[in-house]
Amino acid sequence: MGFKRISQKQLETSLFPMFIGPPIRHIEDIKEIKTGATKTEKKVLTKASDVILEEIETLDYEFDKKGALKGFSGNGIVNVINSSSKDRLWDVNLHFSENKNINLDTTEKVRLGNFEPKTNKKINYNLLKSNEISTPLTVVQYIDVQQIDLQVLSDDPPADGAGTEIPVENESSESQQDGSENQGTHGKSREPLIADSTKKLGKVQDAIGRKKRQANLKEGKNILLLLLEKRNLVDFKISFENNTDEDITEIKVGKSFPADFYNIRWDSETISSIELKEKVLYLFIEKLAPGETAAITIHAEVYPRERKIIGTGSMQVSYLHENCLLSGLSLEKFSGYSHAMHAMKVKERETKPNVWNCSVLFRNNCNYNMKIKSMMVLDKEKKTSFLNEKYEDGDAVIVSPNETYTSREWEVSSKEEPKFYRKIIYSITSTQERKTQVNMQFEQDTFNIASIQLTKAFSKKEIKSFEISDIQNLVTIKNIGTIPVHGLIIHEEYPADFLPSLKEEKYKIRKNSGKITKDSTTVAVEPFNANHDMPHLVTISVNASKDAKKDLMDVNEFLEIRHEFKAMNPDYNNTYNFPLKIVVLYPFEMKGKDEKILYMIEEELSPEAMPILNVIHKRRNILVGKEIFAGRNIDEFGINLFVKNNSNVEIKDFKIEDTISTSFEILSSNVDYKIESMKSDKHQRILFLIDKILPNQEKEIRYYIKNKSGKVMDFDQLESFIYG
Repeated sequence: MGFKRISQKQLETSLFPMFIGPPIRHIEDIKEIKTGATKTEKKVLTKASDVILEEIETLDYEFDKKGALKGFSGNGIVNVINSSSKDRLWDVNLHFSENKNINLDTTEKVRLGNFEPKTNKKINYNLLKSNEISTPLTVVQYIDVQQIDLQVLSDDPPADGAGTEIPVENESSESQQDGSENQGTHGKSREPLIADSTKKLGKVQDAIGRKKRQANLKEGKNILLLLLEKRNLVDFKISFENNTDEDITEIKVGKSFPADFYNIRWDSETISSIELKEKVLYLFIEKLAPGETAAITIHAEVYPRERKIIGTGSMQVSYLHENCLLSGLSLEKFSGYSHAMHAMKVKERETKPNVWNCSVLFRNNCNYNMKIKSMMVLDKEKKTSFLNEKYEDGDAVIVSPNETYTSREWEVSSKEEPKFYRKIIYSITSTQERKTQVNMQFEQDTFNIASIQLTKAFSKKEIKSFEISDIQNLVTIKNIGTIPVHGLIIHEEYPADFLPSLKEEKYKIRKNSGKITKDSTTVAVEPFNANHDMPHLVTISVNASKDAKKDLMDVNEFLEIRHEFKAMNPDYNNTYNFPLKIVVLYPFEMKGKDEKILYMIEEELSPEAMPILNVIHKRRNILVGKEIFAGRNIDEFGINLFVKNNSNVEIKDFKIEDTISTSFEILSSNVDYKIESMKSDKHQRILFLIDKILPNQEKEIRYYIKNKSGKVMDFDQLESFIYG
């Protein structure tokens, strides 16, 4: 840096920026300083430059799959820019208000020193994790599977007509059941009782209320479920709310979907810029005013074909918060200096010698606006104040480039030229730009798979018409999903002509890991009577009460229900169905001691998987005959016994007994036989066994006998008793 050579005249009269104070010698009036000037006079040669203070913060939020804050990082920058192409700055200082949310010491002023033209200096800092740092934009994602409802378990009594719980002992009811043989009349079809009972399960979705359900989901305590091997309709309802007093701009959203999702659609009344690219939905919201909310509902379908956990898809959100720093950092004072001149103007009055009019001149010789903060003028002893001006921010004096400001005048009497001490505090002005860039990363949640394997079997496949039969019923429920089952409600309907047991001890419930306690199980029959002329509904609840603390079935665990029912003279002309429907309760959320919210999924045994119980009408029609033929010799005879099955029933283990005299011996037989002695010594019994005779089949027994003595016997003596 060098020095410019100037002349004596320039030294005395010039207001060149390099010189501060009055001219060394007053030769002539300075053109810019006129008598009586009290206002700022402008002579702008060039457009004013700016000292730009860029204050930018970048905040990164990371939320877990339930919406809780998982990670936070933030950094900020204060960038001071000298935008002038010719003016230097010096002694630039920044004063910030105290702030505990950043790692910058704000108790001391920050000294940035001097700036050459077209240069900048930066102050970097990090944000500390603090509860005082909040997100201006509230993002809520609510996921709803349309096929799945909610069930509330509370202390409220059950709905009327939900069935009568079976007492532990009821001998009279059991004896009434066993002795009841009234056939009555039966209809061949009837509306199922299960549909009626399902409506009486208690408070379902309507009792919860939409707002309450969304609030529970928003808190992130819920478990998401999908149904295995079924088309699930999933709604993603996403809202964006500006909860600040400033505009939020340039909101960009990217919502991804796993490959399992298809047929993605959306509707929104507040967001217009929406585009789907390769399973990522892009949203753009130009601006949200304070308190304004934008929302979108995304519809998608998913068909889980195997038992695996499926993600909900991650989401990224970014936006700008103008005119705001979320850390709360505030610049209280900016000061800096550039080329300026101030001078004392003292002028003796024309008509009053030794009386002087005095004022202070301030000239801005740079391309920045300058702010005069205070002016003070004192006498030589610094006891008398002639000028003491302090300017507040609202009344600050702004001196534009190449502009001169003249203070108010005061009068001094002195034989010699008056001299003063003066102090002027001023600074260049700055343009402040503040904004916060916020990036939000939402981790994807996961869908669990809800699925059970349901089977039902009878101990008999056929029963006879118009007879009483005992049948064992076995229901097996296996959890083949990825989440434990909290409880079960089993509905079994028995048509007319059939009666379920009215004794609770007849219902045996167990699971592969052990038995079920009685406290966790209730059995109810509706109607509670032994009238087999009407259908009955059996409802078995296992671990479905509010007080149940633990889940009922873990993954891959199964539960068995065994009990007996009776066929009461069924009619083979009727068709009988035994519908089975269960309500599976999955954990959703616990809310204190008075209420428990659970997922409720209904499963029904398909007609193809339903056990078949045939009522057959079989009546036996048997013909048993005996024929006697003469033998080869006069003392030999052939006997033919035949059995003809003229019915549609297979006959098994058919026994025939024939009686002959002890004077005969058996020479041969086509069927195995056995001889038994009788009380009478004159006769003996021959026993034959036919293992089975098919319907409309005839079986013969032929055996050959001979008189032991060789004597001739009359034919009528061969006739004997036949039993069969």
